[in-house]
Amino acid sequence: MDTPPPLKGSPHLGKRGIATFIDCTLGLMLLFGCACLLQGKPAGQAYTLGQLFNPIALGIYFASLVLTEYFFAATPGHLATGLRVVRTDGSKPGLIQVFKRRLADCIELYLTLGILAVFLVRESALAQRLGDRWAGLLVRDHKLIQSGDSDMVDTANNTITAPLELL
Repeated sequence: MDTPPPLKGSPHLGKRGIATFIDCTLGLMLLFGCACLLQGKPAGQAYTLGQLFNPIALGIYFASLVLTEYFFAATPGHLATGLRVVRTDGSKPGLIQVFKRRLADCIELYLTLGILAVFLVRESALAQRLGDRWAGLLVRDHKLIQSGDSDMVDTANNTITAPLELL
């Protein structure tokens, strides 16, 4: 059986999966906390999904992801796993870019349970999800950013040029 050729870029699928799990867990805790505060139910009473996922709580969850990624170039899950979100030139992402990336989560993570995101990361030369492509962003390991390798992306050939051991 022939082995497939190596990916042009390391997708960090394991780290990205753990980061997504951490972010979703924190998000559910935030949603539940908001539901408790907004609904004012006594402890021990059950919540319906409509009460848990109300527009205000969802807005707070979405804003928390966008703002942490904008200010820290990472969500809490990315920080825990050593990943950072950067532009293709290695600089910090802008607010509109982060907003686009997180808006695409609705399709690629929540509606398809992450299957679309995994497929896109594996098939992309730059290991990008739909939101990453739309916003012009990359998810990179923090060690690579610290090394100062800002020339890692060859945009003309759409490939990652850094050594894979750094990715």
